[in-house]
Amino acid sequence: MLPSDDINWTPCFDGLRCALLNVPLDYQMESAGTTATIALQMLPAADLQNVQGTILVNPGGPGFPANPGLRRWGKFVAEIVGPNYHVVGFDPRGTGASTPLARCFETDFHQHLFELQARRRPLSLADDSVVEARGWEQLIAQKCWETLGVKRSDEPHESLAPGRFMSSASVATDMLRIIGKLGQDHLHYWGYVSHTSCQKSMKAEPCIAELWRRPGAILRRHVPPKSGENGP
Repeated sequence: MLPSDDINWTPCFDGLRCALLNVPLDYQMESAGTTATIALQMLPAADLQNVQGTILVNPGGPGFPANPGLRRWGKFVAEIVGPNYHVVGFDPRGTGASTPLARCFETDFHQHLFELQARRRPLSLADDSVVEARGWEQLIAQKCWETLGVKRSDEPHESLAPGRFMSSASVATDMLRIIGKLGQDHLHYWGYVSHTSCQKSMKAEPCIAELWRRPGAILRRHVPPKSGENGP
């Protein structure tokens, strides 16, 4: 399975479909041609003769890939939304099978060596365990900063360090790109969320929301998907 500028589904796992979609690494410099690759998986609708659309799912985190979870709980989402919707999971950029991967160490072995050096003591204000634990976390943060890169004041805007483009804004735009490739005018999104109006109204339970595909689109409504809707 090769990355493509379109969504080309390939059979994978047990009854699922997989695809790798190229998206711009930097949406503000799309003409540069530098891309990220988003890993997708689809659980096809049970009633293929009467498909009404696709529901995009992600477990949140932030920073959790959706595709491993889709293989476990995708069927439960399908039971709730009904037989007329494809259920599609995606690994947000930096996670899972999407690339570039947000990896702070060169290999798992290097990360394991680092962790072996860090003593994991119970935290107590009676000793230096809190200061020590904070120091190790700061070292990890510094390692991630150096490996992934972020935009600093002395860096040119054209810097393509991948860490600059692993943000909520980039992931949301990826979602809009995905639904555009699926031929939909808007998406139905199933996710676990926090610190949003969806969290306040749904109390962190799974919710379905519509994100309308237009510049500056935001989470607008928390409603089940309906056929025949053309706008808010």
